[in-house]
Amino acid sequence: MKHAALGMIETYGYIGALAGADAAVKAAVVSIDHLEMVKGGIVTVFFTGDVGAVNAAIEAGEAEAKRVGNFRRSHVIARVSAEVEAMLAAPAPVESPTPVETPAPETPEAEVIETPAVSEPSEVSETQEVSTTPLAEASKANQPPKRSEEELMRMKVVKLRNIARSIDNINIDRNRIKFSNKEELVNAILASYERG
Repeated sequence: MKHAALGMIETYGYIGALAGADAAVKAAVVSIDHLEMVKGGIVTVFFTGDVGAVNAAIEAGEAEAKRVGNFRRSHVIARVSAEVEAMLAAPAPVESPTPVETPAPETPEAEVIETPAVSEPSEVSETQEVSTTPLAEASKANQPPKRSEEELMRMKVVKLRNIARSIDNINIDRNRIKFSNKEELVNAILASYERG
Protein backbone atom coordinates (compact mmCIF):
# COMPACT_ATOMS: atom_id res chain seq x y z
CA MET A 1 0.00 0.00 0.00
CA LYS A 2 2.84 2.40 0.92
CA HIS A 3 0.78 5.34 2.23
CA ALA A 4 -1.74 5.31 -0.64
CA ALA A 5 -5.35 6.30 -0.12
CA LEU A 6 -7.61 3.68 1.40
CA GLY A 7 -11.31 3.50 0.58
CA MET A 8 -13.90 1.24 2.22
CA ILE A 9 -17.42 0.26 1.23
CA GLU A 10 -19.48 -1.61 3.82
CA THR A 11 -22.65 -3.46 2.88
CA TYR A 12 -25.12 -5.95 4.27
CA GLY A 13 -24.53 -9.17 2.39
CA TYR A 14 -22.11 -10.35 -0.23
CA ILE A 15 -24.09 -9.33 -3.33
CA GLY A 16 -24.06 -5.63 -2.49
CA ALA A 17 -20.32 -5.81 -1.76
CA LEU A 18 -19.64 -7.48 -5.11
CA ALA A 19 -21.80 -4.99 -7.02
CA GLY A 20 -20.15 -2.04 -5.28
CA ALA A 21 -16.65 -3.43 -5.79
CA ASP A 22 -17.30 -4.04 -9.48
CA ALA A 23 -18.60 -0.49 -10.00
CA ALA A 24 -15.69 0.98 -8.03
CA VAL A 25 -13.00 -0.85 -9.99
CA LYS A 26 -14.65 0.07 -13.30
CA ALA A 27 -14.99 3.75 -12.32
CA ALA A 28 -11.34 4.48 -11.47
CA VAL A 29 -7.86 2.99 -11.41
CA VAL A 30 -7.94 1.39 -7.99
CA SER A 31 -7.20 -2.08 -6.75
CA ILE A 32 -9.14 -4.19 -4.31
CA ASP A 33 -6.87 -4.67 -1.30
CA HIS A 34 -9.02 -7.23 0.46
CA LEU A 35 -12.53 -8.12 1.53
CA GLU A 36 -13.54 -8.66 5.14
CA MET A 37 -16.66 -10.46 6.37
CA VAL A 38 -18.03 -9.81 9.84
CA LYS A 39 -20.83 -11.53 11.76
CA GLY A 40 -24.33 -10.46 10.89
CA GLY A 41 -23.67 -10.45 7.15
CA ILE A 42 -21.61 -7.25 7.13
CA VAL A 43 -19.03 -7.21 4.33
CA THR A 44 -16.35 -4.53 3.86
CA VAL A 45 -14.33 -4.13 0.66
CA PHE A 46 -11.03 -2.22 0.90
CA PHE A 47 -9.65 -0.31 -2.12
CA THR A 48 -6.25 1.35 -2.58
CA GLY A 49 -4.92 3.84 -5.10
CA ASP A 50 -4.43 7.58 -5.60
CA VAL A 51 -6.64 9.85 -3.52
CA GLY A 52 -8.70 11.14 -6.46
CA ALA A 53 -9.12 7.67 -7.95
CA VAL A 54 -10.20 6.18 -4.61
CA ASN A 55 -12.72 8.99 -4.05
CA ALA A 56 -14.22 8.44 -7.51
CA ALA A 57 -14.27 4.66 -7.03
CA ILE A 58 -15.95 4.89 -3.63
CA GLU A 59 -18.65 7.24 -5.00
CA ALA A 60 -19.41 4.84 -7.85
CA GLY A 61 -19.35 1.77 -5.58
CA GLU A 62 -21.56 3.48 -3.02
CA ALA A 63 -24.13 4.41 -5.68
CA GLU A 64 -24.22 0.84 -7.01
CA ALA A 65 -24.50 -0.69 -3.51
CA LYS A 66 -27.38 1.72 -2.76
CA ARG A 67 -29.06 0.70 -6.03
CA VAL A 68 -28.82 -2.95 -5.02
CA GLY A 69 -30.21 -1.95 -1.61
CA ASN A 70 -27.49 -3.30 0.66
CA PHE A 71 -25.32 -0.23 1.31
CA ARG A 72 -24.29 0.46 4.90
CA ARG A 73 -21.51 3.12 4.82
CA SER A 74 -18.29 4.16 3.10
CA HIS A 75 -15.14 6.07 4.02
CA VAL A 76 -11.89 7.28 2.43
CA ILE A 77 -8.59 7.79 4.25
CA ALA A 78 -6.35 10.06 2.15
CA ARG A 79 -2.92 8.85 3.32
CA VAL A 80 -2.90 5.76 5.45
CA SER A 81 -0.38 5.75 8.29
CA ALA A 82 2.19 2.98 8.51
CA GLU A 83 0.57 1.63 11.69
CA VAL A 84 -2.81 1.26 10.01
CA GLU A 85 -1.13 -0.37 7.00
CA ALA A 86 0.49 -2.89 9.34
CA MET A 87 -2.85 -3.53 11.03
CA LEU A 88 -4.55 -4.19 7.70
CA ALA A 89 -1.75 -6.34 6.28
CA ALA A 90 -3.27 -9.71 5.60
CA PRO A 91 -1.27 -12.75 6.66
CA ALA A 92 0.44 -14.64 3.87
CA PRO A 93 -1.75 -17.39 2.47
CA VAL A 94 -0.89 -20.85 3.68
CA GLU A 95 0.15 -23.09 0.84
CA SER A 96 -1.49 -26.44 0.81
CA PRO A 97 0.94 -29.33 0.88
CA THR A 98 1.51 -31.05 -2.41
CA PRO A 99 -0.24 -34.39 -2.52
CA VAL A 100 2.06 -37.37 -2.23
CA GLU A 101 1.17 -40.32 -4.34
CA THR A 102 1.21 -43.55 -2.43
CA PRO A 103 1.62 -46.72 -4.42
CA ALA A 104 -1.31 -49.09 -4.37
CA PRO A 105 -0.72 -52.19 -2.29
CA GLU A 106 0.16 -55.22 -4.33
CA THR A 107 -2.46 -57.94 -4.33
CA PRO A 108 -2.01 -61.50 -5.41
CA GLU A 109 -3.59 -62.31 -8.75
CA ALA A 110 -5.92 -65.07 -7.62
CA GLU A 111 -7.10 -63.87 -4.25
CA VAL A 112 -10.48 -65.24 -3.27
CA ILE A 113 -12.48 -63.32 -0.73
CA GLU A 114 -15.21 -65.22 1.02
CA THR A 115 -18.26 -63.35 2.16
CA PRO A 116 -20.66 -64.71 4.71
CA ALA A 117 -24.02 -65.82 3.41
CA VAL A 118 -26.79 -63.31 3.96
CA SER A 119 -30.18 -64.72 4.85
CA GLU A 120 -33.29 -63.25 3.33
CA PRO A 121 -35.30 -61.08 5.71
CA SER A 122 -38.20 -62.96 7.17
CA GLU A 123 -41.70 -61.61 7.26
CA VAL A 124 -42.93 -60.02 10.46
CA SER A 125 -44.28 -62.70 12.71
CA GLU A 126 -47.58 -62.32 14.48
CA THR A 127 -45.89 -62.01 17.87
CA GLN A 128 -43.70 -59.04 16.84
CA GLU A 129 -45.19 -55.58 17.34
CA VAL A 130 -45.09 -53.12 14.49
CA SER A 131 -44.81 -49.44 15.38
CA THR A 132 -47.91 -47.62 14.17
CA THR A 133 -47.31 -44.14 15.57
CA PRO A 134 -49.61 -41.66 13.85
CA LEU A 135 -48.12 -38.45 12.45
CA ALA A 136 -49.86 -36.35 15.08
CA GLU A 137 -48.10 -38.22 17.88
CA ALA A 138 -44.76 -37.97 16.07
CA SER A 139 -45.14 -34.22 15.65
CA LYS A 140 -46.01 -33.86 19.35
CA ALA A 141 -42.70 -35.48 20.18
CA ASN A 142 -40.94 -32.64 18.34
CA GLN A 143 -42.86 -29.94 20.24
CA PRO A 144 -41.01 -28.12 23.05
CA PRO A 145 -42.10 -28.85 26.62
CA LYS A 146 -44.91 -26.69 27.97
CA ARG A 147 -43.82 -23.92 30.31
CA SER A 148 -45.70 -21.66 32.71
CA GLU A 149 -46.33 -17.98 32.01
CA GLU A 150 -43.88 -16.96 34.75
CA GLU A 151 -41.19 -19.20 33.28
CA LEU A 152 -41.76 -17.78 29.80
CA MET A 153 -41.63 -14.18 31.08
CA ARG A 154 -38.21 -14.84 32.65
CA MET A 155 -36.77 -16.00 29.31
CA LYS A 156 -34.97 -13.78 26.87
CA VAL A 157 -36.75 -12.79 23.65
CA VAL A 158 -34.28 -14.81 21.55
CA LYS A 159 -35.19 -18.00 23.42
CA LEU A 160 -38.91 -17.20 23.12
CA ARG A 161 -38.54 -16.73 19.36
CA ASN A 162 -36.85 -20.14 19.08
CA ILE A 163 -39.67 -21.75 21.07
CA ALA A 164 -42.28 -19.99 18.88
CA ARG A 165 -40.60 -21.25 15.70
CA SER A 166 -40.67 -24.81 17.00
CA ILE A 167 -44.43 -24.78 17.72
CA ASP A 168 -46.51 -26.00 14.78
CA ASN A 169 -49.84 -24.34 15.63
CA ILE A 170 -48.58 -20.89 16.70
CA ASN A 171 -50.85 -18.00 15.68
CA ILE A 172 -47.99 -15.66 14.64
CA ASP A 173 -46.88 -15.63 11.02
CA ARG A 174 -43.42 -17.26 10.69
CA ASN A 175 -42.02 -14.10 9.07
CA ARG A 176 -43.26 -11.92 11.96
CA ILE A 177 -41.73 -13.99 14.77
CA LYS A 178 -38.38 -12.24 14.44
CA PHE A 179 -40.07 -8.86 14.93
CA SER A 180 -42.37 -9.84 17.82
CA ASN A 181 -41.75 -8.53 21.33
CA LYS A 182 -41.75 -10.59 24.53
CA GLU A 183 -45.41 -10.03 25.38
CA GLU A 184 -46.64 -11.05 21.91
CA LEU A 185 -44.47 -14.16 21.95
CA VAL A 186 -45.56 -15.26 25.44
CA ASN A 187 -49.25 -14.73 24.59
CA ALA A 188 -48.92 -16.68 21.33
CA ILE A 189 -47.07 -19.55 23.02
CA LEU A 190 -49.64 -19.76 25.84
CA ALA A 191 -52.47 -19.67 23.29
CA SER A 192 -50.88 -22.54 21.36
CA TYR A 193 -50.66 -24.54 24.61
CA GLU A 194 -54.41 -24.02 25.18
CA ARG A 195 -55.25 -25.13 21.63
CA GLY A 196 -53.16 -28.25 22.21
